[in-house]
Amino acid sequence: MNRLPFLLLACLVILGCSSEGVGIKEGTKFSAVYRSVKTTQAALQVGVNYNGLGELIQKMATEISIVEDKAKSKEDKEILNEYRKITNMYKDSLKAWGIAIFQRSDSKHLPYDLPEGWLYINDDLRPIISMYTIKTTEHKQQIKGGGTYQMVEANDVRQIIWAQASQEFKVLIQSHP
Repeated sequence: MNRLPFLLLACLVILGCSSEGVGIKEGTKFSAVYRSVKTTQAALQVGVNYNGLGELIQKMATEISIVEDKAKSKEDKEILNEYRKITNMYKDSLKAWGIAIFQRSDSKHLPYDLPEGWLYINDDLRPIISMYTIKTTEHKQQIKGGGTYQMVEANDVRQIIWAQASQEFKVLIQSHP
């Protein structure tokens, strides 16, 4: 008795070797996007520099763009929108990181002296702080004309956004296994 057909069928069932399924993990049209988010998360856990994160975000955006051509159903488009949201969260963290780099390297353009490790909340950073509900601190400083300004801990901004992106990804995985 030839067991080969039975073994092949068992392999397909056990390994989930279906083609282009709706879920978001391996064996679906979303596999590459899923892997790019997981790669970004792993890089953030072990340490990645500013340029490296930019490249990872670019890879996510590229994979999303490729899947757009294949996504036809309403569910596929919803999943893509969730991936876009997650990618945009990482883009926001990169923007905040860029602002931190600029403020540290070119502080003469800031209206105030910042304590080490803090960011001045300027017009570019304000929408990000608001969107992710990041706690700010008001700082009073004697300057020409007097005044106060808001600031935030530089590392907190990225960490909070990364945590929220991770949570969004977790929800996406649970809702589309």
